[in-house]
Amino acid sequence: MIKQNILLAIFFTITLTSVSSQNEVNKFDENGKRHGIWKKNYPNTDQVRYQGKFNHGKEIDTFKYYKLKRKKSVLSAVKVFNLKDNKANVTFMTSNGNVISKGNMNGKKFIGQWLFFHKNSDVVMIEESYNPNGQLEGNRKVFFINGVLAEEAQYKGGMKNGVLKIYSESNKVLQESFYKNDKLDGKTTYFDLDGNLEAVGSFKVNLKTGNWEYFKNGKLVRKVDHDDNKVLFKKQ
Repeated sequence: MIKQNILLAIFFTITLTSVSSQNEVNKFDENGKRHGIWKKNYPNTDQVRYQGKFNHGKEIDTFKYYKLKRKKSVLSAVKVFNLKDNKANVTFMTSNGNVISKGNMNGKKFIGQWLFFHKNSDVVMIEESYNPNGQLEGNRKVFFINGVLAEEAQYKGGMKNGVLKIYSESNKVLQESFYKNDKLDGKTTYFDLDGNLEAVGSFKVNLKTGNWEYFKNGKLVRKVDHDDNKVLFKKQ
């Protein structure tokens, strides 16, 4: 009898603790703001959509976000929030746990440095930075799967401004161009895979302008005035 009473007491203690814990989830403070641990499921399912902790309406600590795959919740993103503002360190993941990208966000805006990775790999594919307005800013680099630089470009206010260079996997320059407000503007030079000059000329707002020279095996074969659409020289 004593054993039965002890077992019943333990059972009711566990039950009350469980109910109490459930009641502590998804609570509001006296001002109607989310406070404490929150957990939300996808509509009409028992599959979690997100879970995390609020401090009087503000996200704090670690939040985990899930997507549905075959009707099951799979972790897709983790955000670790700062205590004093809306900034968070963020990692996006594939359904098998590989990192897609990681960086910082302020609300819904990307800020600071971001890294994007090749599929199912820890090799960086893209390295870029964002200004406080969530716009690309500074040098953006793209890499081949072997880690060799494939492309680099300068950005200002979310648009290409400055030099763009494209490389081969053997690290030879294939193209060097200048951009202004996201449009080709200025001298552009093209090279073949062996590093020989293929073409050189200028753009104005994405259109070829002035004299362009075209080469084969490093030798001039054609010269065109693109303003008048006139061939000035053609090797016979």
